[in-house]
Amino acid sequence: MDIKHLASTSRLAGAAVLLAAGILASPAAQAQNANAYGCACLHNNTRQDINYRYHWGDNQWKNVALKANYQQWLCWTYAQGSRSSPPLTFQIDRDLSPQNAWTTYAIERVQSPRQSCDAFGPKGHYDIGYVPNTNNAFIQITRR
Repeated sequence: MDIKHLASTSRLAGAAVLLAAGILASPAAQAQNANAYGCACLHNNTRQDINYRYHWGDNQWKNVALKANYQQWLCWTYAQGSRSSPPLTFQIDRDLSPQNAWTTYAIERVQSPRQSCDAFGPKGHYDIGYVPNTNNAFIQITRR
C-alpha cells in the first residue's frame, strides 16, 4: 500500500468515527441545525421596568415592558432558504416619565439556531442602562 492510499484510507476511517460519534453531521442534520433566526438580545440593567417597542418591516408595532434585571430576545424566523430579515425598527422610551419619549436605535441582529439569548455570541447583545450624569432620569441602549 502506498503512502497516498494509506492517508486517504486514514481520512475515511477518521470521518467514519467522527460521523458515528455525532461530531461530523450529515447534510440533513446540518440543515436542521442551521441558523434559522435573526436575533438580538436586550438586557435591562436598570432598577426599574422599561418600555420599548419594535416592528419588522411594515408590520404593526409591538409594545413590550421589560422588567428590571431581565433579558429579552427579538428574533425573526427566516423564510426557507433565506438568511435575511426585514428592517427592524426599535424604539425605547428613554425618559422614564409617565409620558413617552421614544428614541430610535439601530439594532443589528445575528444569525442563531434558536430563539434564545444564550444561543448566539456577544455581537447580538445590547445593554439598557442609565445615561451617565442624568441622575438615572434617562436610559439608553448600547452594544455589549
